[in-house]
Amino acid sequence: MGTATKHSAGGLVPDTAEGSRMMDTPGYEKLADVLRRAYEQAAQGKGAERHASGKPFHEQPMQDLIKLYGAVIALEAQVTQ
Repeated sequence: MGTATKHSAGGLVPDTAEGSRMMDTPGYEKLADVLRRAYEQAAQGKGAERHASGKPFHEQPMQDLIKLYGAVIALEAQVTQ
């Protein structure tokens, strides 16, 4: 098993090399690319700039909307913005 780094939100995040091995199944390269880009945007890109307000992902306003209205309605609201 690989090593992991303690994340500020309390979870464990695989080290870069280990994280790369986690998504290296042949035939799933395109999915891995989409997931990596989505993570980068949410954690460090426009998602973090616009929505994070310094909060970890699980404490951001979108999560409150999901708790109140369910995932489908909350995501529809985000798409219409």
